[in-house]
Amino acid sequence: MAFFTMQQPPDNTRAFAEMAASTNAAMMHNSDNMKMVGLAQIGAQQLQSEQMYNLGRRQINADVELGREKLDAKIEIATMNYKEFVLSEEDRHQERIAEMDVRKHEIDVARSADNSLA
Repeated sequence: MAFFTMQQPPDNTRAFAEMAASTNAAMMHNSDNMKMVGLAQIGAQQLQSEQMYNLGRRQINADVELGREKLDAKIEIATMNYKEFVLSEEDRHQERIAEMDVRKHEIDVARSADNSLA
């Protein structure tokens, strides 16, 4: 006749504790890795945002500079046109004065001829 003896299950509490500790450590390491990845993503997004901002500022500065150069060119053209206008007015004035002097001389000659006949 065989007797069956009930064996006590082995005490695995220590093994379970070690497994739980290593699992916990692995989970914490994974958590730290996830935090690092998250921080890296935030940093990359901030860098991209700063780059876009700087690019926008550079574009605005370039547009302002181009606008200023266009205005400078227009002012220069307007100044040259004004000087040309003033010079042409002076020339026209000088021509009219010369014409008036010629007419005055013709009138003086005609008067002196009339006076000599009389």
